[in-house]
Amino acid sequence: MKRLTWIGIAFFLLVSAVAMAGSGAENSLFVSWDDEVDQNLARKMSEMNKNMPIMVGRHERVDKVLIMKHTVVYTYTLVDVNPQLVNVGKFTEALRPKLINAVCTTPLMKDFRDNQIAVSYDYHWEDGSEVTMITVAPEDCARH
Repeated sequence: MKRLTWIGIAFFLLVSAVAMAGSGAENSLFVSWDDEVDQNLARKMSEMNKNMPIMVGRHERVDKVLIMKHTVVYTYTLVDVNPQLVNVGKFTEALRPKLINAVCTTPLMKDFRDNQIAVSYDYHWEDGSEVTMITVAPEDCARH
């Protein structure tokens, strides 16, 4: 296996995160944070999960999308990546600003921003152990 740079992996994951955001979540109409919003989110996540797992890049697979109160969690697995070749700190440091930018500026994420929904990206190795979790909170967009 060729050695992957953390920048290359970060780029692929950013592209896949933005692609997943466009797979249906942008079509929901949120009015306010209440049970109806949570139910709409749950329905959208359920529909998305019917197509999971799905490879969204050469080394990343989206396994599931979860909804927790005020947070959508995209769960990724890094595929065919040797954990010993990845500096997790640098990987997280490089990826976080790109995810913040994507969540805070992409039209596909507007409903999430408008309704104060946090978006988390939970990355795992193939053995199931966690690599990192990056959460873009509504206040991150306020500062962006």
